[in-house]
Amino acid sequence: MTYQPSKRRAIPAAFVAVLFLLLVLASPAAASQAAPASAPASEPGSSGSSLLGLRSAPAGPHSADVTISVPATPTILSPADGAKTKWYQTTLTVAISADTTLVSVLAGGSEVASRTTSGETSVVIGGIPLRLGPNVLEARSENASGTATSTPITIKVIGPVSSPVFYNVFYRKVFYQSRPNITGKTRGSTTGIELYLNGRLIRRMSILSWRAFSFRSVPLRYGMNRIGVVAYNEFYRKGTGTYKVWRLDVRPNFRTLVLVDKSERHLYFIKNYKLIAYYPCAIGKPSTPTPERVWRIDSKEYPHPSSVYGPRKMRLFMRMWTPRGYTYRYTNYAIHGTNNPRSIGTMASHGCIRMYNWQILKLFPLVPLHTYVVTRR
Repeated sequence: MTYQPSKRRAIPAAFVAVLFLLLVLASPAAASQAAPASAPASEPGSSGSSLLGLRSAPAGPHSADVTISVPATPTILSPADGAKTKWYQTTLTVAISADTTLVSVLAGGSEVASRTTSGETSVVIGGIPLRLGPNVLEARSENASGTATSTPITIKVIGPVSSPVFYNVFYRKVFYQSRPNITGKTRGSTTGIELYLNGRLIRRMSILSWRAFSFRSVPLRYGMNRIGVVAYNEFYRKGTGTYKVWRLDVRPNFRTLVLVDKSERHLYFIKNYKLIAYYPCAIGKPSTPTPERVWRIDSKEYPHPSSVYGPRKMRLFMRMWTPRGYTYRYTNYAIHGTNNPRSIGTMASHGCIRMYNWQILKLFPLVPLHTYVVTRR
């Protein structure tokens, strides 16, 4: 048997040529030689220069010819280090570099406010929430490459001052001495207080918050006085308001009493050192003057309204000293109404104290039995 070789299918020459061309184009040497040549840019997602499905990387924003550096250190322009500011007006002005994209404010290391920027060289940030008292602030600049923080500053935030409170002053308070001490206590955000008497500033004192204060020997005038204390700090002022107080110089200084001032021809009813009521009155005429002494009301009577005593009468018992102590004796003197209202405010009686009938009707139920009465010039 004669050997006959098998018939093989011949490979077309054109196919071999195309395969060789593709291998040459895909080789690194060919790619490096083709790089300098100018060619139109491939669209993102297209096949690029490779016919084997290889994609060229698109040019990004951070290509080798564009460099972004860390922003320059910011500087706080205002407020200055050590400044004081109102609690609702804390605003920072910060100098920054143009490549900054975000500015933040740090208080005690924690971020409290921020603002985005674009090509600006300074920025103003307001409405920063800070606590009262000292605060350490820093500004921080940021961009894609990093951050930079300013030198810290310390500012003091001042809040609204609270009005002080009195210890020994209240509306219609009665002082039995001519130069009493005025005492009280300050409250929040206070650096000083001022004392006003009858519309004039008479004392000033530097004092901190929540401290007791005492204005000593305040010169009250006899009768009614207007008194008030104002607390203040660097930005705010707040006062107690004005209180009417009386200086009556009574001895002995009973806690509750009726005082008859003959020179003023006024009657004052004082209870627990507070002036409850005061009325005009008539006193004894020169021939029958009202004695100046201490009494006690030990009897309350209801005469006929048309009588010379009017509708009510409070009998005055005279205080007298005995070896066993003070005793009180019946007298003909009294505090009562009148059937002659034109005599009120004059020296017209036989020694008694006359009042208008409508006023004795108001005073009568307020004054308890055994209330002390002082008549003085």
